[in-house]
Order: sequence, then C-alpha cells, then structure tokens
Amino acid sequence: MEGAAAIAVAATATIPQLGFVHEDSGQSFVLDIADLFRDTVTAPCAFKAAKAHEKRPFDPVERLARRTVAERLRRDGVIPP
Repeated sequence: MEGAAAIAVAATATIPQLGFVHEDSGQSFVLDIADLFRDTVTAPCAFKAAKAHEKRPFDPVERLARRTVAERLRRDGVIPP
C-alpha cells in the first residue's frame, strides 16, 4: 500500500514530507495516504494472505501479502493492467 501511495504522491507532485498524522518521516504524506486504506484494503488483504500461507507454507507470507494487495489494487482499478 505504501508503494501505491508513494506513486500517487509522486504522480501528483505532492510534497511527501507534508504529512498531517505522520510528522517525523520523510514520507509522512505517503504514510497518511496509505493509512486511509488500512481498514478497507490492507487489513483484509493481510488476513487473506495469512490464510493462503496456511495452505502454501512454502510461500513467504510477505510475498503473498504483496501479491494480494497488488491484485486488489488492480481489481479496484487503482493500478491499471
């Protein structure tokens, strides 16, 4: 999610350090944007990845989580195919 938020911040030429909630990071605005999607995208995808990891323990859960979020962002049209 942070990667997608970083792309959005860069594409809109927004200042990444201009955060409202996260104030001490060089990527404050990126983290603020990513937090907006924590409940609707990140958390459900994390649980889905954990469930997939139970079925495929040989796949790292971090990789499964990244792929699950990427699929969700593509499906929702956030990232074009």
